[in-house]
Amino acid sequence: MSRPRLLRSIAERIADYREGEVAPIDSDHVERWLGQFDPAVQVPILAELDHVLSRTYVRRDDIESFFGDEVIKDADLVGDDDPAAYWARARFFNRQLRGQSQTAMLELFDTALQQECGLAVADCGEDDGPLVYVDDAVYTGMHVINDLEQIIPEASDHT
Repeated sequence: MSRPRLLRSIAERIADYREGEVAPIDSDHVERWLGQFDPAVQVPILAELDHVLSRTYVRRDDIESFFGDEVIKDADLVGDDDPAAYWARARFFNRQLRGQSQTAMLELFDTALQQECGLAVADCGEDDGPLVYVDDAVYTGMHVINDLEQIIPEASDHT
């Protein structure tokens, strides 16, 4: 694939990255980023980045659809009862020690929850409700372990 097509492909694929927080990423932005590398390796870097992103980048709309279609009304998760009743009771963990991924994922979940159940994450939560941990990917698991260590003593208080 040619350099201009690779630049365009990458920019189009990640167009929704941090939408509303940063300026939209376009081919010129990717070209400026690429400038930090030796010219001899720029096209191979673009080709590999395009390949990796084509298999790993998940668009915002797809995440919201996943939450709405696969999670919020999943009977294995919420039971046979009304999903809105389940989520109204749910307590959402939002005390991530490092990073902002959990806040971003909860915002996406909130959008889907409002569409599917008419509830906002901020309006949910009862003391004896299920604890829900929403985040992106787990690599070594250490972030999850560190985050959940904050609530393990609290969880024993609810049993």
